Amino acid sequence: MNRYEDFERGLIKAFAGAQYSEAVQLLYRHGIELAAAGDPRAADDLKRAFDYAAEGYNNDLLPAIALELGHVRRREGRHEEAAEWYARAFRATLNEESLPHQADEHQTRILRRKARGRFHAIDGILRGRSQIAAHAGNSALREVDPRRIQAEAAIGFGSLAAGNGEPERAIQMLLTAMATWDNGSSEHANIMGRLMHALANVYAVSGDRDGALDYINRAIELLRACGDQIEEVRALTSEAAIHLMSSNLDMAEQIALKAVAIYEELGSRQNVIQTLMMLGDVRQARGDHDSAYAYYQRAYDMRGDDIDQPTTLLVIRKVGDVRLSLNDLPAAQLLYEHALSIAREIGDQHTMYQLNESLARTFEGLNDLRRALAHMRECGRLRERLFNYEKQRAIVAMQIRFDMERAEREGEMLRLRAEQLKTEAEGMRITIAEKRKLIEVLEGHLRSLARGKGRDADDAVMRSLLHEIQASLESADATPAEPLLKDGDPQFTRNLLQRCPALTLAEIDVCHLVRRGFSNKEIAATTHTKVRTVETHRRNIRKKLQLDPGNNLATYFSVL
Repeated sequence: MNRYEDFERGLIKAFAGAQYSEAVQLLYRHGIELAAAGDPRAADDLKRAFDYAAEGYNNDLLPAIALELGHVRRREGRHEEAAEWYARAFRATLNEESLPHQADEHQTRILRRKARGRFHAIDGILRGRSQIAAHAGNSALREVDPRRIQAEAAIGFGSLAAGNGEPERAIQMLLTAMATWDNGSSEHANIMGRLMHALANVYAVSGDRDGALDYINRAIELLRACGDQIEEVRALTSEAAIHLMSSNLDMAEQIALKAVAIYEELGSRQNVIQTLMMLGDVRQARGDHDSAYAYYQRAYDMRGDDIDQPTTLLVIRKVGDVRLSLNDLPAAQLLYEHALSIAREIGDQHTMYQLNESLARTFEGLNDLRRALAHMRECGRLRERLFNYEKQRAIVAMQIRFDMERAEREGEMLRLRAEQLKTEAEGMRITIAEKRKLIEVLEGHLRSLARGKGRDADDAVMRSLLHEIQASLESADATPAEPLLKDGDPQFTRNLLQRCPALTLAEIDVCHLVRRGFSNKEIAATTHTKVRTVETHRRNIRKKLQLDPGNNLATYFSVL
C-alpha cells in the first residue's frame, strides 16, 4: 500500500469517526503535495479543506488554505479567482472569514458519503517529484503565522492588481501588512522588500510612476541586503517595466538586459522568457520591429513543460501579432488558434475576446468570410458576458459602499443615542439635587413646626413651607426646555420653537432625525420607540406646523 492509499484510508476513517479537524489537515496536506507536483487536482482538495474549515472544523487553517488556493489559481492563470482567494486569506488573518460550527446528524451523513468517493491514482509526474511533494506535505502543517500569511496574501493580491482592477484595495492590504510585520531580522527584510516590490507595481498601474520608482528602489536595497538574489532581480525587472511605462526606453532596456543575464545564470527559464518579452516591447516602442520579433521568437523557442500557461499564452500571442503585422496570415492563424485553446483552458475571457477578434481579422485577410464571421459572433457573445461581469462587479462594489455607509450611519445613531443618554443623566442628576435640597428645607421646617408652641407659630411655619414649595415649582417652570437630541445646530431648534412653540421634546427629537435623513425605522431604533409611535409624532408635527400632505418634512427642515 503506497502513501496515497494511506491518505485515502486515513481520510475515510477521519470522516467516518467525525474527526473533521483531522480530515481538514489531511486534505490540506494532500493538496499541498499535489500542488508541489503540478497536479491540477490540487485545487479540489484545497477547496474541500477550506469549505470544511470554514464550517468551524479547523478555523486556524483557513488563512493558510486560502493562500495556497490563491497560489494554485495563479499558476493556472485564473487570476481573478487567485485575487479573490488572496483577499480571503487576508481577511481570514483578521478573523473575518470564519463561520460558526454547524454540524448535525444529516450533515455528518453527507460528509461520510463524500469521504467514500474514490481518489484517482497519482500520475507519473507526481511520483517523479515525490521527494518535493513529501517535503511540501510534511511542512504544510507547521504552526501558522497569521502575519506571514497576511503578507504573502497581500503580495499575491498586489501582483494581480493590474488584472483585477482593484489597485486601491491592493494598496490598503499591502500597507496593512507592512504596518503589522515585525522588524529587526533578515526575514523581515525579505518580506518587507517583497511587500514594497508589490506596492511599487500597484503604484505603477495606478499611474504614480514616481512613487513606484521610490518603492522599487527601496525594495531592491532590502532584498540585496538579505541576499535573496532571485527576488532582487525580479524587482529589477519590475523597475525596467516601470521605466518602459514612463517611456524611458534606454533605462528600461539596460536594466532588462542585466536581468536576463542574471536569470540565465540562475537557470530561471520562465523569468528569462518574461524579460525577453519585455525587451521585445521596448524594441516595439522604438519602432524596431525586426529586433522585437527576434526577442519574441527567442522567448517562443524557449517554451517548455515547466513554463506556466499564462506565460506561454503571452508568448504565442505576441509572436502571432508580429506574424499578422508581417502579413504572414497562415502562421498567425495557427498561433492565434493555439493561444485561444490555452485561454479557453484557463478561462481567460478577456484574452479569448481579443484572440477571437484577431482571428476574425486573420480569416478576413485569408478571404475565409465564414470563419471570420463565426469569430466575430463569438466576440459579440464574449463582449456581452464581460459586460455583464463588469456590471456585476460594479453592483458588488456599490453594495460594499452601501454597507459601509450604513455602518457609518448606525455608528452615528449610536453616538447620538449615547449623547441623548448623557443629557438625560445630567438632567436626572440636577433633578435629584433639587429634590434633595427641597427635602432638606422641608425637613428643617417640619422640625421647627414640631418645636413650635401655639397656633400662630404653626401658621407661620406652614406659610414658610408653602413659600419654599412654590419657589421650587416656579424655578422648575422657568428652566428652558431643550430637546434631548444634541445635533450641533441649536439654531435649528430655536427656529423650530419660534415657528411652533407647542412642539414637545419628543417631537423635536424626531424633527432633528428627519432633518438628518433618518427613516422611521432608524428613528425608532435611535429613540427606543416603536415605528408606529414615530409615525404618530410625524403626523402631529405636520399638524402643528400646518403643513400640507404633499410637503416633504426633510426638505422643509433643511431650509428652516
